[in-house]
Amino acid sequence: MKLAEKLPKDRLQKVILVALVALAGFLVTMRFYTWKQYSDWRSNKAEIAKLKHQIQEAERTAQSARENREECQRLSSFVQQQQAAMVSGDPFAWAVREISLLGEQHPVRIASMRPLGITPHGRKSGYDVFTVGLELTGMFDEIGALVRDIENKFPTAEVRLLEVIGSETESRERRANLNIALLMRSPSAGNQKQDQPT
Repeated sequence: MKLAEKLPKDRLQKVILVALVALAGFLVTMRFYTWKQYSDWRSNKAEIAKLKHQIQEAERTAQSARENREECQRLSSFVQQQQAAMVSGDPFAWAVREISLLGEQHPVRIASMRPLGITPHGRKSGYDVFTVGLELTGMFDEIGALVRDIENKFPTAEVRLLEVIGSETESRERRANLNIALLMRSPSAGNQKQDQPT
């Protein structure tokens, strides 16, 4: 302030004018340059956040697609295994061959095997059910083990009847009647894509 009092009036006015022009220049620079830089920075920051979100979404979608592809491959492999375990060709010859092979691994004797017919599947179009009747003799636990292994080997099969009859003698050997329904592709379905078996 003492400096301003020592300056002559016209000189003080010039200093004030220069200060005002410098302030105006600073404000104009701030408004047109710095503010624009700040606005661009905020805009770029918002764009970066948006792009980062889009990248995260794309990564999640890609991960989900990989998982879905793997799940589809597992499901396709499972369906192919199930279809491979289905009756094919002559149903009775197939049942005799497959069940006899499985029966050889058990001490149970398969006394007879007879076809009981082919019927359409109740829930799945494009599939039929071939039912075969077996007459077995063996110990109770051995018969149970054979039935368990039949159900495990043919997961699409269904035990429709299991009747175990005790012996009139003192023998622990039992006789059993077993009806098994085996899933097979309907001949009328051809090669068309069908529902998956259950």
